[in-house]
Amino acid sequence: MATIALLAAGLVGVGLAGTVAPAGAAEGVSLADLEVERKAEPIGIDLDHPRFGWVIESAARGVVQESYRVRVATEAEGLDGDLVWDSGTVQDDRSFDVQYEGPALASTTGYVWDVAIVTTSGTAVASSSFRTGFVDEADWDGAAWIGAPPPADPAEGWTDYTAEFDFSIQRHAFGALFRANGANNALMWQVSVVDGVAALRPHRKVNGGYTLLENKNIQAQISAAQLSQGVHTLSVTVSPGTATDSTRVVTKIDGIQVDDRQVAGTGTLSRGTVGFRSSTNAGTNEQFTVHGVRVTRTGDGEKLLATDFSDGNPFQGGTLVGKELRFTSSAETLLKAPDKPAPLLRKEFPVSKPVAHATWYVAAGGYADVTINGERISDDTLSPGFTDYDDTVQYVGTDVTDQLDQGDNVLGMELGRGFFGMLGGNVWNWQSPPWHGEPRARGVLALEYADGTTGRVVTDDSWTTRGGPRRLDDLYAGERYDARYEVPGWDTVSYDDSAWAAAAEVDGPSGELVGQRQQPIRVTRVLQPVSVTEPEDGVYVLKFPNVIAGRTRVTAQGPAGTTITLAHAEKLRANGRVNLDNNGGFQLGFQTDTFTLAGTGAEETFEPRFSYQGFQYVEVTGWPGDQAPPLSAFTAEWLHTDAAQTGEFQSSSDVMNRTHQAVVNTLYNNIHGIPTDTPMFEKNGWTGDAAVGAEMFMLNLDTHELFAKWMNDLDETREANGAPMVIAPSSGTWGAWGPSQPWHAAYVMIPWWLYQYGGDDRVMTELYDNIKAYVDLEYGRRQADGLVISNRLGDWVSPEGSPAGGHAPGEDQRVEGSAYLYLMLDQMATVAEHLGKTADATQFATRAGVVKDAFNTAYLDGDRYRGAGQDGNRYRQVHSVLALAFGLTPDEETTEAVAARLAADVEQRGYHLDTGTLGTKYLLPVLTEHGYADVAVRLAEQTSYPSWGFMLDNGATSMWEHWSTDARSLGHYFLGTVDDWFYQYAAGIRPSKEEGYRQVTIAPATTEQMDSARATTDTPYGPVTSDWRKRGRTLELHAEVPVGSTATVRLPLGEATTAEEVLEGGAPVADADGVESVTIVDGAAEVVVGSGSYDFRVQPDADPERDVWLTLAPLTEPVVRGEHAAGSIVVTNWGGVPITGLTATVDAGDLEITGDLRAADLAPEASTELTFDAAVPQDARLGDREVEVVLAFTSGGQDYEVTETSTWAEIVAGVAVDAVTGSVADPRGRLVPVDVTLRNEGTRAQTGQVRATVPAGWPTPPAGPTVTLEPGETRTVTTRVRVAQRIVAGTQAIGAQMVQGDQVLASGQGTLAVSLTTPPAGPVDHVDFGNNASETAHQVQAGPNSGTSSEAGLTRRYANSQFPGSWYSALVDVPAGQPFGVRMIETFDGARTKELNLYVDDVPVGRYSVTRTQGGLGWLAHDLLVDAPAALAATADGKARIKIEFPTDATDFDPSVADLWVVADPTKDTEAPAVGATLNGTAGQGGWFTSPVQVQVDALDDLDEQPRVEVQDGATWLPYVAPVQVAADGEHTVTYRATDAAGNATAPASVEVRVDQTAPVTVADVVVPTGSSAAAQVRLTATDATSGVAATMVKVDAGDWQQASGPVTLPDRGAHQVAWFSTDAAGNAETVQHAQVAAIPTDGSQQLVALAPPQVSGTAEIGRRLKATDGSWSRADVTVTHQWLRDGVPIPGAIEPTYRVGRRDLKARISVRATATAGASRVDATSLLTDRVARATTTVRVRVLGTSARSARLRVVLSAVGVKARGTVVVRVDGARVARVTSRGTTTLRVPLGRGTRHRVTVTYLGSPQAARATTKVVVRR
Repeated sequence: MATIALLAAGLVGVGLAGTVAPAGAAEGVSLADLEVERKAEPIGIDLDHPRFGWVIESAARGVVQESYRVRVATEAEGLDGDLVWDSGTVQDDRSFDVQYEGPALASTTGYVWDVAIVTTSGTAVASSSFRTGFVDEADWDGAAWIGAPPPADPAEGWTDYTAEFDFSIQRHAFGALFRANGANNALMWQVSVVDGVAALRPHRKVNGGYTLLENKNIQAQISAAQLSQGVHTLSVTVSPGTATDSTRVVTKIDGIQVDDRQVAGTGTLSRGTVGFRSSTNAGTNEQFTVHGVRVTRTGDGEKLLATDFSDGNPFQGGTLVGKELRFTSSAETLLKAPDKPAPLLRKEFPVSKPVAHATWYVAAGGYADVTINGERISDDTLSPGFTDYDDTVQYVGTDVTDQLDQGDNVLGMELGRGFFGMLGGNVWNWQSPPWHGEPRARGVLALEYADGTTGRVVTDDSWTTRGGPRRLDDLYAGERYDARYEVPGWDTVSYDDSAWAAAAEVDGPSGELVGQRQQPIRVTRVLQPVSVTEPEDGVYVLKFPNVIAGRTRVTAQGPAGTTITLAHAEKLRANGRVNLDNNGGFQLGFQTDTFTLAGTGAEETFEPRFSYQGFQYVEVTGWPGDQAPPLSAFTAEWLHTDAAQTGEFQSSSDVMNRTHQAVVNTLYNNIHGIPTDTPMFEKNGWTGDAAVGAEMFMLNLDTHELFAKWMNDLDETREANGAPMVIAPSSGTWGAWGPSQPWHAAYVMIPWWLYQYGGDDRVMTELYDNIKAYVDLEYGRRQADGLVISNRLGDWVSPEGSPAGGHAPGEDQRVEGSAYLYLMLDQMATVAEHLGKTADATQFATRAGVVKDAFNTAYLDGDRYRGAGQDGNRYRQVHSVLALAFGLTPDEETTEAVAARLAADVEQRGYHLDTGTLGTKYLLPVLTEHGYADVAVRLAEQTSYPSWGFMLDNGATSMWEHWSTDARSLGHYFLGTVDDWFYQYAAGIRPSKEEGYRQVTIAPATTEQMDSARATTDTPYGPVTSDWRKRGRTLELHAEVPVGSTATVRLPLGEATTAEEVLEGGAPVADADGVESVTIVDGAAEVVVGSGSYDFRVQPDADPERDVWLTLAPLTEPVVRGEHAAGSIVVTNWGGVPITGLTATVDAGDLEITGDLRAADLAPEASTELTFDAAVPQDARLGDREVEVVLAFTSGGQDYEVTETSTWAEIVAGVAVDAVTGSVADPRGRLVPVDVTLRNEGTRAQTGQVRATVPAGWPTPPAGPTVTLEPGETRTVTTRVRVAQRIVAGTQAIGAQMVQGDQVLASGQGTLAVSLTTPPAGPVDHVDFGNNASETAHQVQAGPNSGTSSEAGLTRRYANSQFPGSWYSALVDVPAGQPFGVRMIETFDGARTKELNLYVDDVPVGRYSVTRTQGGLGWLAHDLLVDAPAALAATADGKARIKIEFPTDATDFDPSVADLWVVADPTKDTEAPAVGATLNGTAGQGGWFTSPVQVQVDALDDLDEQPRVEVQDGATWLPYVAPVQVAADGEHTVTYRATDAAGNATAPASVEVRVDQTAPVTVADVVVPTGSSAAAQVRLTATDATSGVAATMVKVDAGDWQQASGPVTLPDRGAHQVAWFSTDAAGNAETVQHAQVAAIPTDGSQQLVALAPPQVSGTAEIGRRLKATDGSWSRADVTVTHQWLRDGVPIPGAIEPTYRVGRRDLKARISVRATATAGASRVDATSLLTDRVARATTTVRVRVLGTSARSARLRVVLSAVGVKARGTVVVRVDGARVARVTSRGTTTLRVPLGRGTRHRVTVTYLGSPQAARATTKVVVRR
């Protein structure tokens, strides 16, 4: 033992990490994860008081650390030499963030340290090391900031000039930039042909903002038609203006002067180059082509630019095709500036003696990639990290000892721009922050020689530099790499750099230099592409397995100058190319790398170094050769902050598991030195994202130090008033968005979470005063109602919000802002209490109470919270969610009511959420906390929109920025916060709010829907685990609690009732080691345990009926009629005893089930599978098939049965609707043809009617044609629909069904493309809203909140979405007193729904909505008809005031109309109506109906609202006023036609109706055998009067059903039970009949035996005739007589083979006794009893003889078989009784009709003693 201890001491002395003292290990205690400032063996520690931490591991339970001792020494001295610090033995259980309290540490020095602990289970010691950075600025030893010499100004000399642009317009407009001084300042002249008008639209762009100077009509000089054809030249001459700060611009087109203007405010535009700008107009892209550009300087005539593009594209953007530069989408591009390549810097230096340790420290403005002797010094990339360089600059230290050689060495650096030196303009102004500059670096190589001496190599002007092959690097645009500029060996000692320039010593960023706190960014995984496509010639698109944040490495070989372009995107366009649409204004391009080959003859490789992209797809163009590139040429490198994954989650739910993995992918994609908000579009550190996502990060990844660093970034963004910005770091003032409490809450909440999840309160301590100042500010600037002054950012991207980003319409964001103000005040009370600031804590708590009271006063409405204005018109989940989550409800009763209403709302929405960024985080936890865990689980597993499962089912591998498939980004984490719920509720791991993981709760929310869940997450003490699963009624939970923590484990008892049913390790839980207490609380066992590993089990007393589970696995694919399906039943015995004799029976209705469904026995906790085959009849009913499984078994000598009923299969016809398409222009009220493509995938022909389905509010289309599809056939048929009188341009959702009777064989959806001509032909009037002249001419009036502006390139007037009830109106010409159309253009700034009320002369016309689904600017036309008499009454003078109002109860956005036209209503009708018949009844087989059929005839006409429909009665055509009733069995024909008011008539059409309501009748006879040993036969004779007998099925004894094809021979001469039934061709099935066949005498005697009793056939109703057979006898020489019996008593005189049922038989059962006589033998046999006799079934037939304005004439006919149906008839119209008459069989009467054209008439016969009550309904049309 002494020897081992000595060895251990020696290991500690040399500082090996994780070394453990064996003595402690023998006692079950060891140490792991030794860290300094949360890092293992870090380099660059520059804190005065660094903190030490360790994790204690032990297999024992209840282990507690009692003391620790930390020792620190220099590496040179070692722990056996002089110590720098010795904490001494500290009696404390703290095991992390133990603060160094020794003397000041020296800079760039190595230290070793160890820790010795004493625990209740033993001792342990371990050691590690760290190296300091620069403790003081002076320690940089004079190292200078260096970079490349400053570049020349690209705008030099571009002052006064004439620029000529040769252009052609393909769509909308051409835009030219000149005097463009960078991306944000320019003049932009646009030549437009929009709306057929030639216009010059000059703009001024200053500091990124455009101003339209004029929309100048130039039709007089050149027409739009001319400009739209051929090539034209725009010439602009710029010179100083007459006023200071102005510019004169003379404009010519094709040499004709069209404008000469003085442009004021051009101080920033005194010089600059040229370029182009394209945008969108009315939702479509401007498109133009540039054919040449010439720029001539005024004065000396120098050609600044002359290009016809024959030598390439000198501009940054556009697509060069041949010698044409094309612009087809939004772009802004300038003349390429001289390259600003990434500089290469090198320094040669000697090493003259052995080196003990060498560390390279480097800080950068931008990024620094470092090599020594040609090899990279680390895997770090995009390093050092990004900060606000005016406040903080990070440096990194790297151990390079092993890379140095004795003798000469070379340090090399390549510098990247990052956010420091970004060139491309963008929305967030990263191209111009206060600290912007060219990339630069400052470095020190600290050398420690073996002899104890030291040396330094520093950055200064002795370094040399030149530009490298990376000609451009931009975090958003990508990189342009030209291998022809490569410098082989530039960073090795053999390279001659004599031609290189001296590096420039430059000013460094002003921020404080600090060691990088967060982990470096690294490539952590590589992915290979899974496919390549070629959507266009030479365009190749690679697909990778995931959406990632990373870059693409490519290897290629080709001629010099070959340029390969790699464009990266998260999704594709419909044409298969990558979608690079963006809203970031990226002026150097977007996510695109180019690689120009050097042409070495060998393979060449490129990978970006200073940028990354978000992508799953890479579009490759310019690939050398004519073959597609091989997949092996490309590798995707996944890069991010190298944070270890410290959490895991797994459950029985596939949706949850895939959601969790997608969340983790997304988290990794969004950590790059800061938490970002999409790797593709922004890369910014939005605070709102982090405010909801930080907990999720901390549960999954080691991001503690990243968030600690980022909190400093956020603190540095504070405005003068103390409020943080909404992004951090910030480019200056961008992000100062005013009050945005939910976003600013990150500043308050994350420091506390760093403590709660990481045990670290240093951040909250350091930032406390600043955070307090902000929260005081927010409280102090409240409105008079006690709530926040305003809030800019609320529940962002809820399902109703725009997929491009936005709030739900009408959302009152003050509700969320005020809730978050309360949260921040409440949290600060806790923080202050924790930090010992008692007075502050009291003040914060008091203020929180004030806000809480105000919140409830303003927003609480019974069981919900509602905001002001529009917000109050709908239930918004987020308001109640936040109130519950933050504890804002005033009392328990309100809490329960609000939670119940919230759960009910989720349920009413079909278990869907209604939340965005804020509500989503808390929705499932709130539901679970308040007893609705089952609702939460259904939300988590939901797969329809909106849901996480919907994302996954639509291909998501990461979380989206919106619930919709139109989401801008597919890599955005803030909607993935359900992951919090996975860990904290599904698995149940929750840290204490006050103590963090020192007191952890493990309380899984077990529900019926989930079988298991497991989660592990790391804590400062080590990992904690919850792993539960249900095994029948038993719950098992495995828990792991780290040393230093205690856990309260909450175990739901389920059906258990006592603590004795709770076990740990198989023994009662109270007796288990480590268990401190057990209590039963609210149906759960709460077990408090110390550290250790535990296995709990809640096991209720055995109950075989409850413990044997059977599961019928539903089929995943539908089953076609006529096919077979395999079924599986899994039986599991969760009980503690075996079961035997398992037998399952399956009842699937008309499906034939076969298979051996038996098992001999099943052991405890074992499962078995029983399989069966189901034959689906050709005529099976369609739809979901419910199946009942009954399982019989024996357990403990007792028999049991378990029944399970579930939907097992979907039965389909095998027919599909493949497409529904149509297109039409200006279709209001017109009949439109629609093509329906049908396909029969089945094995038999299918016949049905085609029926179109249309949007709500459209007229219901009549039935279409009847079609018979042969197997395998595809056919397109045409039907017609009538478009509504109000229509919106765009695609309208329509559908079609193939119907057979009451069964839908197939259905499908499609679109009708609707276009509306704008302007319409021959309008009566036109209002151009927003145009002063037009508005004046039309006497426009408006409410106080209405206004005008430009949107989507159009002037418009808006109502104002903040003020429901706002309005505007215009006086227009209309056709005097006649119906007229109104066509409007509605403008949009994104995907929105607009709501409006329309009035004509103050008469309401209707309420309408207009929805646009595309993002960005655009417009939609919509059209409606004004024909209401009240609205037309005041238009006799040909004038009308049309008013547009934003409804007072609107929940969407306000109307903004650009143009309104009045259009005359068409009057000419030349087209016949569309007419069709629908058969309503129960469909049987083979085209038969098995119920009465109503033939409904419908007609539609484009102008006649009620075309005349007629049906044929013999040779006479009668008006159709009600469906034709076909009740009698047989085959019938109904013929019909329709005629409109203009006399257009359809040709007569017919429909065949076949009805068979009567099942077959089968009679059985027993045929006596002639031989003495032969068995009897049963002869079955079936008859059917209508459709004919299809089959007779028979079963003998317990055998299987078989089809009878002749006499059925019995097995032997003994007694047998025979059952049979027949079906007819229509599908009617006879009730199963039974007969007991007696044994045949075997002694050869002539004994008379009744082999089978007589049978009675017929219906047991009054008036019906029953028929009896003779029965079957053992002798053939019998005579038979009959006696009918009533309830077993002979009926006098009833002795014939038939019997007519009379009134006396009512409710009795009838039978017949047959008496057989043969010789002296006489034997009786009696039939089975009939059903109880009922009154005769009555049929009521109603015929509508005619209608008038207010009445209808009806003929009512009563009939019943065998009796006369007479008595009282009651008639109701639309539910109201209108007549009561006495009928003697046929009655004619007139009944009144109310208003309207369609009435439901119900006729009821009340019945008589002989005839039953009956009712029929018809629809009467006038």
